[in-house]
Amino acid sequence: MLKKSISFFMITVLFVMVSCSAGGPYGEIRAVFSQQIGATEKLINDLQNANDAKGIAAAYKSYNDVMENIMPKYKEIAEKYPDMDEEEMPADLLDQADRLEEVSNKLGDLSEKSAEFMSDPEVAKEMQRTMEIMMSWM
Repeated sequence: MLKKSISFFMITVLFVMVSCSAGGPYGEIRAVFSQQIGATEKLINDLQNANDAKGIAAAYKSYNDVMENIMPKYKEIAEKYPDMDEEEMPADLLDQADRLEEVSNKLGDLSEKSAEFMSDPEVAKEMQRTMEIMMSWM
């Protein structure tokens, strides 16, 4: 379930990126996309290196701190370009879309490790915060 939720949020973010890119504002979109990918890659690395609940919670806290700054940018882009078509990914963004899908899948693969520690209050708190942040731009 957690793996599906993470994948859903990453795909949702991808659709926001796509919907905002058809008019040509690729620089702005690529920058935000790149920040998202970097934050996700760091989370993956931090989760892989975590050996206990404290490490898992710290990994998500670090990720959440970055994502709190990124998600409002998605909302701004979506508001700036409300009529963008979500159906087609511009070729200029395909590389980043592929990379986001790749890191999203890796993150989903680590969801079982995170789930092992969900009974820890700090892990649960940070995972809930992740969900709230991801939903904040809607």
